[in-house]
Amino acid sequence: MHAGLCTDCRFTRVIRTGRGTVYYQCGKALVDARFSKYPRLPVRECPGYDRSAAGFQPAAGLQLAALWSRRFRLRPAGPPLWFLLLALVFALSRAVYLALGVRPDTTPIGLYLQYIDPVLLRNHLWQSLLYLREQPPGFNLYLGLVLKSPVHPEAIFLVIHLLMGLALAFSLLAVMMRLGVAGWLAFLLAALFTASPITVLYENWIFYEYPVMVSLIVAAWALERYIRAARFRDALIFFLSLAVVASVRGVFHLSWFLLLAAALLWITRDHWRRGLCAAAVPALLLLAFYAKNYVMFGDLVPGQVYKKMNYADMVQQQAPREAIERLKREGRIGGILEIPAVVTETPNYAKLVKQPPPTGIPLLDMPLKSTGADNWNSIWTARVADAYYRDAQVVARECPGLLWKQVRVNLRTYLRPATEVFPFDEAHNAKCLRPFLDCYERITAGELVSEADADPDQGPMAWLTLVLVPACLAAGLVIAVRAFSNRAGWTPESRARCAAILFLLFNIAYDSAVTILFSTSDHNRYREEVAPLYIVLLGLLVTASWDGLRGLFPGKSLQHP
Repeated sequence: MHAGLCTDCRFTRVIRTGRGTVYYQCGKALVDARFSKYPRLPVRECPGYDRSAAGFQPAAGLQLAALWSRRFRLRPAGPPLWFLLLALVFALSRAVYLALGVRPDTTPIGLYLQYIDPVLLRNHLWQSLLYLREQPPGFNLYLGLVLKSPVHPEAIFLVIHLLMGLALAFSLLAVMMRLGVAGWLAFLLAALFTASPITVLYENWIFYEYPVMVSLIVAAWALERYIRAARFRDALIFFLSLAVVASVRGVFHLSWFLLLAAALLWITRDHWRRGLCAAAVPALLLLAFYAKNYVMFGDLVPGQVYKKMNYADMVQQQAPREAIERLKREGRIGGILEIPAVVTETPNYAKLVKQPPPTGIPLLDMPLKSTGADNWNSIWTARVADAYYRDAQVVARECPGLLWKQVRVNLRTYLRPATEVFPFDEAHNAKCLRPFLDCYERITAGELVSEADADPDQGPMAWLTLVLVPACLAAGLVIAVRAFSNRAGWTPESRARCAAILFLLFNIAYDSAVTILFSTSDHNRYREEVAPLYIVLLGLLVTASWDGLRGLFPGKSLQHP
């Protein structure tokens, strides 16, 4: 049998027995636990492959390290050690942040448009979830169960979000190492990201961004494992993670879930029944929610109020004032566009939109929550959104190009630092961490403009983000294309690596496109949802760049211990 890459790798040691049997021993396995001592032949792809000094035995340094390892029972810095060190970094960082006064921020529960009124969450949870129209039910269910618990909500949120943070850290490290990033580099990137003050702000913000962030990277980890080893539990973790994302974040539609499910079943078509069984329950739960919305409200896609209000806001921000006034004088639109969409208060619409008759369902009847915040789940708010959408379409047809102007503004916002978005400007946690945040963002984002009173549409701009975002995307795409072009010699490992990278790229592209094209603000917050995916691509970019330089320095390797 041909040995593949092991034939001319400088780390290969050929062992011949007295009976004529030939074994190929991997010298890298003596000092790096990620490599198999006797790999399965033929080897088609290997991150440690090095043709320099081909035909020679493993380097003397490796042999010496192996002898010392065997003599003193020493083990290399393999995966368990990196996970242990990362857990230590995570624990120390959280202890420091707790000492600084960082705590779960529960203020969004009573104020945010996406949430059911806290009184209804406590007293009418299941009825309110049944009639919830504008949001998937997952996060409101989570909030309701916590609020109904006899334990203090802040304590529950603290424990759950710490566990999510640990899952984020471990999954991020595992994904990078399984995709070929050196252990020390994967540890460094995972530690910097999970211990950063920005990540801690999102971890303690009781909003759906952090569960989405964690679930996407866990899904990437499970996807790679399932394609590599075809274990049912990995497929189940993958689909459950996707279901969590789709059940808490409306932009991740049922079609997104089904597309990824279909892609995985096609990639693993040799055992497609196993994947189908794993996807069945999560898919049925999501289908039940969408079917309920269609039967009860006639909406197949949730979030119609958000879509229409965002559309109107995009038109308002770019439409000339005189055009709106002229169309109003001509009687082609009403006066609702004179009221700012999204950020206004519900009573401002009282003279423009008639209140519907009560239904007896508090969630649908209350224009305001018990806290005084707007209730975007009411029938009246849906009628207000219809009025906005109708008039905004007239203005958009009259003034072509308005939406694309706003998209360009959105793209700039997408590249701004992740904390320059409500509520981090005035939140207690942000004030506790402000010195760390300012320093961290200057270093990692490379802001060129740092004035505190800079115009929201003009700065500050994170120029390092502007460079790294397209560089990471390009690196991931090149690696995936190269792997796909060599699919004739695919192994389960190479196929899993290619699929995982494509999963990262697809979700970054999907999340970015949907939010930049159809939303009016907070795009840097949406970028943070896929920030761990960018970190994985950054690790691949550094690894690929170093491997490209290896030709200038034979014998050097990023993965060399």
